[in-house]
Amino acid sequence: MRLLVISALIFILGYFSLLNPIRDSFIFVFGNLHSQARHPAFYIKEMFVFFNTLSSIRSENVKLVKDNLDLKSKLLTARLYEDENIILKTQLALKASGELDKELLLADVLGNPLDQTGQTIIVNKGFSHGVTEGSNVVLKNNLVGVVTSVSRGRSVVSLVTSPNTRSTVVDIDSPDRLEGVARGDFGISIIMSQILPNELISVNDLIVTSGKDGLFEPNLILGKVVEIQGTESDPIRSAVIKSELDLKRLEKVFIIIL
Repeated sequence: MRLLVISALIFILGYFSLLNPIRDSFIFVFGNLHSQARHPAFYIKEMFVFFNTLSSIRSENVKLVKDNLDLKSKLLTARLYEDENIILKTQLALKASGELDKELLLADVLGNPLDQTGQTIIVNKGFSHGVTEGSNVVLKNNLVGVVTSVSRGRSVVSLVTSPNTRSTVVDIDSPDRLEGVARGDFGISIIMSQILPNELISVNDLIVTSGKDGLFEPNLILGKVVEIQGTESDPIRSAVIKSELDLKRLEKVFIIIL
C-alpha cells in the first residue's frame, strides 16, 4: 500500500513537472562526472593503443634487423666462396699448364700479432693436414715463404722478405742467366747479393728460385729487380727485388705438400 502511494505521488509530481529541478540536478552532476571520467578513460585507451603499436613496431624492427644480418652473412659467405673459387681456378690453371704441377693445400692467413716486424705469418693448416717444416708456401707461382714451425692445426711461415729466408735464385731475363743468393731485407724487400762487375743484371729483370739450395722448388717467382746497388766499377753489387705480391694483405695461400 505504501509503495502504491509513493508511486502515485511521484506520478503526480512528474505530471506537473515538479520533479524537473531534481532531474536536471542529477543530469548536471552525473553528466559532469561522466564527462570527466570519459576523458581519462579515452586517454588510457589511447595510451594502451600507442604502447601496443610501439611494441609491434619494435618486434618488426627486431625481425628486420635479424633478417638484414642474416642476409649480410649470406652475402659475405657467398663473396668468400666466390673469391676462393677464383683463387682455386687460377691455381688449378697453373697446375694444368705444368707451371706449378705440385700437390697444393689451400690455407687461410691468420696473420701473426706476436710478430711486429711483419716477417712471418700464421696459416690455419698444420701437420694434421700434411704440412711439414720446409714446406714452400706460394700464391699462383709466386713464392710467399717457407714453413718454419708446425703444430697440429697451425703453421708459422717465414716470408720471403724475412732475413731468415734465403734462397738460390736466377735472373731469367739476364743474357747469361745470372745466378745468386737472395735473402729477405727485414720485411721490406729482398736483396740479391754478391753480383760481380761482369755479370749483367737490370731493373725489371724477373728473379726466380733456381732450386739448387734444396729448400725451394725451382721457378718460383721472387719478384722483379727495382734497384741496382753499386756501380759496374764496384767489386760487388746487390740488387733490390720487390715481390709482385702484397705480402701484408694476403688472405689465402697454398702450401706445397711434398
